[in-house]
Amino acid sequence: MFNYLIILGCGAMTYLLSEKCSGKNAPNWYSAIITYLMYSMTDMMTTYIILSPLGRITRIDRVDGITEISYGNSAMFMAVIIALLWGLVFGFLRKNVDIKVEKRDKE
Repeated sequence: MFNYLIILGCGAMTYLLSEKCSGKNAPNWYSAIITYLMYSMTDMMTTYIILSPLGRITRIDRVDGITEISYGNSAMFMAVIIALLWGLVFGFLRKNVDIKVEKRDKE
């Protein structure tokens, strides 16, 4: 349970920093939730890819088929640093890159 708090807390830091740096807010609540979950997943995967070979994060495969990720002390610190870095990157991208979806009707 503690590991999920780390993952979701880092996602929240990335989300809030991204919105603060870009000066843009999500247009609706479900877009904000999807963006937040994407940031959480990006933070978790980046932390896992960087620290797993070093042995700071271990993957635990339980008998019931659920896989958990166990963070060590240094992994918690690195997860926060990675979340802050991703927040700055995403904030820069949201501010300087304009992405829109357009729906066109068939003629």
